[in-house]
Amino acid sequence: MLANVRKPQEVAALVQETWEQHNRLDLVVNNAGGQFPAPAEEITPKGWAAVVETNLYGPWFVMQEAARQWIEKEQGGSIVNIGTITGRSSVGIPHTAAARAGAAGLAASLSVEWAPHDIRINTVAVGVVRSPGLANYPAEARPSFTHNPQRRLGDVHDIAQAVAFLGSRELSSFITGEVLNVAGGEQVWGEYWALGKPDYFKIDE
Repeated sequence: MLANVRKPQEVAALVQETWEQHNRLDLVVNNAGGQFPAPAEEITPKGWAAVVETNLYGPWFVMQEAARQWIEKEQGGSIVNIGTITGRSSVGIPHTAAARAGAAGLAASLSVEWAPHDIRINTVAVGVVRSPGLANYPAEARPSFTHNPQRRLGDVHDIAQAVAFLGSRELSSFITGEVLNVAGGEQVWGEYWALGKPDYFKIDE
């Protein structure tokens, strides 16, 4: 089953088809995302919209449709959004920073509003994870990929295990509205420069 998360009609059809095939929906994982590194002043309206629609509108459409079905059928469920570390600058990817911060705030708000319906919503904030997408970044950005206390890239299994935990009713039934950082500690010590570290900031080197 495929759907473009930027198109609410396709999202609705996907959720409906899931119910028809399985007669249940236990867990929704909002993992669709996309971005490209660029100086802020060079990002076009089209490029900005593409990233925000995927990383903010997409999760909203999916969460809304899943919740509609759960509420209508009087069945609870769990949502886990894949996000990024927020609350700090993300130079070179301002469109992603804005969209992901918005998605985190949205998840927090909905976790309260939909709690009476036994719907839990949590976010996994990921650091730099080993993936083919890293090839789209300039060589100057690579030193910052492992700039975290554990000094390594994340792995998809690191993220999957966090999602499985937060999505499990048995393991995390009393957890909602939470942001779990899976970033090797990058949120407490580290730098990420999507376009490479500017000379202006190399004051301690």
